Amino acid sequence: MMSPTFSSTVGLALLAFVAVATPASAVKNFVELGTAEDFAILSKSGVSTVPQSEIRGDVGVSPIAQGALTGFSLTVDSSGTFATSDQVDGELYAADFKSPTPEKLTRAVSDMETAYTDAASRSPADFVNHESGRLGGKTLAPGLYKFTTAVGFDDDCTLMGSATDTWIFQIAEGMSINSDKKIILAGGALAKNVVWAVKGVSSFGARSHFEGIVLGATSATFVTDSSITGRVLVQTAVTLQKTTVTEPTSADEPVSVTETVSGATETISGATEPNSATGPISAEASAEVSAGVPIAEVPAVDAAAEVPRRAGSRRHGL
Repeated sequence: MMSPTFSSTVGLALLAFVAVATPASAVKNFVELGTAEDFAILSKSGVSTVPQSEIRGDVGVSPIAQGALTGFSLTVDSSGTFATSDQVDGELYAADFKSPTPEKLTRAVSDMETAYTDAASRSPADFVNHESGRLGGKTLAPGLYKFTTAVGFDDDCTLMGSATDTWIFQIAEGMSINSDKKIILAGGALAKNVVWAVKGVSSFGARSHFEGIVLGATSATFVTDSSITGRVLVQTAVTLQKTTVTEPTSADEPVSVTETVSGATETISGATEPNSATGPISAEASAEVSAGVPIAEVPAVDAAAEVPRRAGSRRHGL
């Protein structure tokens, strides 16, 4: 009969083996947004909308004035520090509003630029020019992705990982997603942990859906009925056409679960519930990573092979 001590040791060893089945950068620090995180949309050159857009979160423009907020039919608050619009579930800020708004925006824009520089300069990359930047139809593991070319999505793309995993995409040219295509988060992945540092123009096709924080050195253009869960923080202009922008919320928190393997029990913070549609990382994928071969696509295995899990208490994310 297997002793409890041996069983516990084997169980913990198996957990450690599974834990290495993603690139090393999956556990790197998150990209800090600073006060730019106060905004769903932040731009230096202006934000325009073709109604009716729906923005859940605050909108800011600086160093430009409120005239750069076009299509919103602004109502300036009596305090003179912000405005409202029936297209924004939040407040709108511009550099010509009364203090302390200009100071708030100056700091937020500076934090946005710092975050872009941070995300765009991290190294070493786990994946370089993966699939030549053609990511439609792919399933991507957590990690740091570097592209010296443009990145495009001509089909749906899935980001597979846990609630504490991170993805950083460094894109030296533009980024685009075709009409009716979407970014899918699976396995517990959260939009707030996905960062797209784009040097060129970001374009979002009609009825497309995107996930993550867009840190753009230039502009972002959203075509009719497109949507994003995340933030649009760019250094030139944002163009919306009946677009839905939803900032990540505090409800997007990872949970702790208790793992049980061969009688051993171990609590892992930040893990998520099993996903029956995708399953955990396969033994084949784990073997490849343990051998030092980075993988970007994570195959699924039969859900029957999952380690039993039970939900634990929530904890705060970022």
